Amino acid sequence: MSERTLGRTGLRISALCLGCWRFGAETDAETATAVIHHAVDRGVFFIDTASIDSRGVSGGGDLLCRGVR
Repeated sequence: MSERTLGRTGLRISALCLGCWRFGAETDAETATAVIHHAVDRGVFFIDTASIDSRGVSGGGDLLCRGVR
């Protein structure tokens, strides 16, 4: 996976970002966990867990924490 610098921060991020905002709403925990593993196994480490309405799951952050264990 290629990397990019995030703005002027100097932080390196993967060129692709996994957006998790619908995890817990339209994507069940089993599928979300599989997607997380698939992305991470392929070099994605830029993961957006923005907190928006996902039926009680904070933007996929809870599922992400479970998914990387």
